[in-house]
Amino acid sequence: RRASKYAVKTLMEEKQVGLAGEPTIFNAETRSIFDDFFVELVRMTPFEASFRITGIMVVGMVIFWIVYCIESNGFQTTDKSGQIRPSTRWEIFLYCLSVSSTLGSSPAEPIGSLSLLTANFHAVLVQMWVVFVTGVFFTRITRTKPHIKVAQKAVIGVFNDRPALMIRFAFNSSKEELVDVRYYMTYSRNTIGSSGKSFYKFDRLDLMLSEQPRCRIGRTLVHFMDQDSPLKGKTLEDLRRSHAVVEIAVFGSERHSLQPAIVFNMFSSNDGDIIEGYNYANMTVIRGKTRLLDLQKIDCVEPVEFPDDSKELDTSTQ
Repeated sequence: RRASKYAVKTLMEEKQVGLAGEPTIFNAETRSIFDDFFVELVRMTPFEASFRITGIMVVGMVIFWIVYCIESNGFQTTDKSGQIRPSTRWEIFLYCLSVSSTLGSSPAEPIGSLSLLTANFHAVLVQMWVVFVTGVFFTRITRTKPHIKVAQKAVIGVFNDRPALMIRFAFNSSKEELVDVRYYMTYSRNTIGSSGKSFYKFDRLDLMLSEQPRCRIGRTLVHFMDQDSPLKGKTLEDLRRSHAVVEIAVFGSERHSLQPAIVFNMFSSNDGDIIEGYNYANMTVIRGKTRLLDLQKIDCVEPVEFPDDSKELDTSTQ
């Protein structure tokens, strides 16, 4: 019994450590996947989307095959010798397969009224399905996925002699380029209101640079933790007690295709994603007259001392 109590306590502590960000939804009303089938197929992995598309095609083909077989002598087949005879069920199935695959080649052909009506309806549905699947395919392949590498840690350090929260990212290729770029940084944490009830509060943090007409190499997003900042006087322990999470978002358009590009990343104080007393190390390497960016150093940090006024500020607010 003691062991089970210890296990439950340990499990609860692990859950509390991971308490960050928006809550997980449960007991929600489920809806059919066909309510927004196009978006669901775009969200799925390529394998899952292909599996569902193929499954729907097979089910539809079997249904039409059953309908075709209802009418006796609804199909005829011409042999190699030129003789005409009623089609077998296998030949009717091959006809179904040829219509569903838009190949259009089959030894059987419909001659009955019901079979002809069903065959025309079948062909129209197949054309609509091909257009639908083509839309899903091109939506998936035309999505812009910028190859961006984000630092694993957000740092609380010093920038221009001012305490600041900093997060940096860089493109993995010099060909990557975004235009009309906007940067956002969100600070969320667990807060206890005046009524004693706990709720999750979100604040948008002001950045030193929040917009940029063009971004090629990368950027370090800087939020100064002074003046009107909700992080003013906060230490890393304060962030952990409130299960604080910092999230960044980069919105822009790929320069050549002008397709929208979105990048999100979340840093949890309880999971060790935020460190204090460090600045990012320099990533730039000079070789002759060439300036290089070493992406292997994107996670490198170096210790830094806070200015005296920031130390006094932290002490007075604790």
